[in-house]
Amino acid sequence: MKAGELAALSVRDGTVEVEPVAGVEAVQDLGVRRLVAVVERELTEVDATGHDRLAPALPLTQVVLQAMVEAPGLQRRPTAPLGELLTGAGLETHRWLVGRAGTDWGEWDEILGLDDEDDDADLDGEDEAGMLAQVAELFGVDERAVEGAAMVTAVIELCGQSPEALQEVRSSPGLPQGLAQALEVPGVAALVQVFSLGQPAAEGLLSAVADAAGGSLQAPPTWLLARAAEQRGDPLAAEALDLRAVEIDPDFVPALLDAARAAEDRGDARTARERLLRAGIERDAPQLRRVEQYARLRPAAAVGRNAPCPCGSGRKYKQCCLQRAALPLRDRAVWLLERATHWTTLPAQYLHVANLLAEDDEVTSVLAEDVALFDRGLLERYLELRGALLQPDEVELARRWLDTEPGLWEVGQVSAGNRVRLRSLTTGEVAEVTRRSPEAPLGRLDLLYARVGPDGSEREGGRMLLGGTVKLHRALRPQLQQLLERGPTGEQVLDWFREAAQPRLPAMVNFEGEPILLSVARFRVPDPAVAVERLRKRMVEESEGEFLETVEVDGRPIHRGRVRLDGDVLEIETNSAKRLRRLERLVRTAVQGVRLLSREQRTPEEAMANGPISDPAPSLDVPPEEIAGVLEAVMAEHEERWVDERLPALGGLTPRQTVADPVRRPALEALLDDFDWIEAQAGPHDRGRGMDPARLRELLGLPGGRR
Repeated sequence: MKAGELAALSVRDGTVEVEPVAGVEAVQDLGVRRLVAVVERELTEVDATGHDRLAPALPLTQVVLQAMVEAPGLQRRPTAPLGELLTGAGLETHRWLVGRAGTDWGEWDEILGLDDEDDDADLDGEDEAGMLAQVAELFGVDERAVEGAAMVTAVIELCGQSPEALQEVRSSPGLPQGLAQALEVPGVAALVQVFSLGQPAAEGLLSAVADAAGGSLQAPPTWLLARAAEQRGDPLAAEALDLRAVEIDPDFVPALLDAARAAEDRGDARTARERLLRAGIERDAPQLRRVEQYARLRPAAAVGRNAPCPCGSGRKYKQCCLQRAALPLRDRAVWLLERATHWTTLPAQYLHVANLLAEDDEVTSVLAEDVALFDRGLLERYLELRGALLQPDEVELARRWLDTEPGLWEVGQVSAGNRVRLRSLTTGEVAEVTRRSPEAPLGRLDLLYARVGPDGSEREGGRMLLGGTVKLHRALRPQLQQLLERGPTGEQVLDWFREAAQPRLPAMVNFEGEPILLSVARFRVPDPAVAVERLRKRMVEESEGEFLETVEVDGRPIHRGRVRLDGDVLEIETNSAKRLRRLERLVRTAVQGVRLLSREQRTPEEAMANGPISDPAPSLDVPPEEIAGVLEAVMAEHEERWVDERLPALGGLTPRQTVADPVRRPALEALLDDFDWIEAQAGPHDRGRGMDPARLRELLGLPGGRR
């Protein structure tokens, strides 16, 4: 054969035959015409659905299989490549799609997330290889798995469209066996589970494949039948099918993992551990660590381990009912929540949580788990689909969790045994809770955005922290409280935390609301003595050669800027562009003939990165205790003014007015608690630099002040 000639491949009696093909009038071939008719019919049906924004197109695999089901003899004779056949019939192919001539494939590329600049390709083109690579990377499987899953999915769709199709598949020699071989490719069954098990014809086809397959080939379709049983709410049938798949192929990992999950839901941690180890799961995998933790726990025995079992079997208690004895519900409560959370991450739930899985920040990933369980209803669905395996008291406890709402809680006390006393900032309710994890230390006045629910203990009011627990910086408390007052959804709270987690400096403004811009301008003055006399008339002279522009805002003096005269150089220093322009006009008006030497302006971020604009002040030989005394006096004066300042955080009232208002007073107490908490978080060298909350309470006559 020569390069460029067509070759026909045929399979006869297990042998592949290759032979040259003479010129074929492709479109005149009866089988090809049948294929083209199927494409036209299917495109017309898609067009009739009303999706007129997008030109209709179909997967090539789907239409070929549809034609083969309707005409089993189709393509038994060699024909030209599909792309050429369909093009010759007036159709167009693009990547793995077929459509009518003139289809705008750019729209399809945009929807599928593919590059517009790529050239069209046939079934063996480089574009399809690139597409397969993208899908394979998304799901962490081999490209062969994507191709195999597409084939199985197409057959399931065809069986759902035509009542006779399933029977055709059953009677077609070799097709069920071929599908079983496709399902054996690693990753194929997992993809079919995600995208195809919800279709009505899936179980019928998989049963046909399992019946026709032999040996270990039966394991994948049997496992998929187990997943289908689980999705329709029959976990007992799913468990039996998983164990059947393991019996068929003891090394079939997916079935071992799901059989371990069934054992764990039953509360049998030791059996779950044994199945996970057989599956080859890594020793540090969260699921294995979890079951090993609970496998070590033993319920309190009513009789000794070696005593006769109370059931009357005649065997020792440790060899009989001890193996089946359940832990107290309180000891299983956290385990139950962890099992439900793990269930939300399984492939069957992918379409429910796909846009939550990308969370890579520790805070937002924890909140995403809470959104999946409660806002998207997966905890309730877990109980519906797995409840038959759970203990009745576990189902009852989890249903009580469904009635909980997350909120903002303040830590009052941390006790031994991982117990924490919390106070709701919304209702004032006090709760003694058990923490799920002891890793992150908590202290008094820490804030938690948390969901609090019953812990299953017999003690009245026993509570535990459920999913979505996040420690919050108290500076963010007012904003989050305002959001929670509006009754947001869990996803709206998640969006808020995404924004709050972004590392950025807050917008900085001066007392008059102008954006901070550290500014210095220098001028040459013709006569320094005259300049001093004229500046004295317009500004406050702070010291020899230094002047302040001072105004009164809300009854208190505000310094807008400083003018310093050093020889014949006059320097203006202020903190906004507007103030600099005003001071420059003042200087030019007061001192005739000045000449600008330089002007420098920096944002706060630039100043922190590069240091101050003006020359550093000379070092003063002042004792540290004297400096501390001056700072103490300045801060005390500031605190005395603060208690009579109107604050937006207090609804425009002053702290002193708020003390007398029983409605607003809790907001003032929360604000003072914020000051306490921030002071406690400061390092040893930073403490004492802000206002003293105890001194503020003393000024306001509140408990906790200095005595």
